[in-house]
Parts: sequence; structure tokens; C-alpha cells
Amino acid sequence: PNSGTAETRSTFAFPQSGKWYFEVEAVSGASVGYVYIGDGAPNVANAVVYYGYNGNKRIDGTFSSYGSSWSNGDIIGVAVNVDDGEVNFYLNNVDQGTISYTIIGKTLFPSISDGSSTSGWTANVNFGQLGFTYTPPSGYLALSEDNITVDETNLESPDLVWIKNRDTTDKHH
Repeated sequence: PNSGTAETRSTFAFPQSGKWYFEVEAVSGASVGYVYIGDGAPNVANAVVYYGYNGNKRIDGTFSSYGSSWSNGDIIGVAVNVDDGEVNFYLNNVDQGTISYTIIGKTLFPSISDGSSTSGWTANVNFGQLGFTYTPPSGYLALSEDNITVDETNLESPDLVWIKNRDTTDKHH
């Protein structure tokens, strides 16, 4: 988006157990990018976010210091250990640190968002369909339909979902 902020989330959620991995390639506008897991927008409760501009993390709406900032061309790996309630973000295969989360009773989705009201960013998200740039951590599986069943996520898995408010000016999702 070029005005307001918007988020895009996967069409399927993390299963209720296991260790899962996906990658995000920052194509353009990386400095305004968010990569996160959560049940909704990155600026609210129930989200764990890694921010491209300064490498900060955002947990349940609160920013704090975390890792390195990222640039166009960088690969952000995301390793989620659902069993232990932990997520590790990787910048070009360098672990930025373990973040514990306590999002209980929520269905969590892999998501991306922009953090700017003046410009957007472009990213490629890879759930293993293309082969990963970096080898996932030991014991982690690609978060893909090859490794989970639709029943585990409680959602259908269409190829594309596009949502647009038709009765007022609003952002696309």
C-alpha cells in the first residue's frame, strides 16, 4: 500500500504442535517490512514481529531491541516451535535470537505487513514450494501442505485470496 498499513497472512495456520519453517525474501521497500506470526494485525496483541527498519521485535504491540535491520535481497527465515512457544527469526541464515511467546488458545498465521503509511514493500514468501535458500534448523519442517493436513489448520487452502471493500475506499488484502 501507499497509504495506511496493510497485512497479508497465509491461507493456512500453524498446526497446534510441531516445528515449522518458512522464508521471506525482501524484494523492495524492505525498510518498512514486518515479518511475523500472529492471529491478526502486527500492531495488536497476539503477534510476534520482526521489523526490517531497525531490527526491533514487537510482542503484543510493544517494541524492543532484537536483531539486525534488513535490506532488499535479504532472506528472513522464520522457525516456529509451537510445542515450546518459541520463534527464531534468521537474517541471511544468522539467528537473531529466540523469542518466547504466550499466545494461548489462538490460531497463529505466518504473515507479512508494512510498517509505513507512505510506502509499501514487496516480498516473496516461500513455504518450501521452491526449495529454501537456507537449510531449516534441525527438526523443523517446511510449513507446506506436503507436511500438514488441512484438518490440522481448520482452514481450506485456496491458491489465492483477494479481499477488497467494495462500498468505500479501503486497502486490498
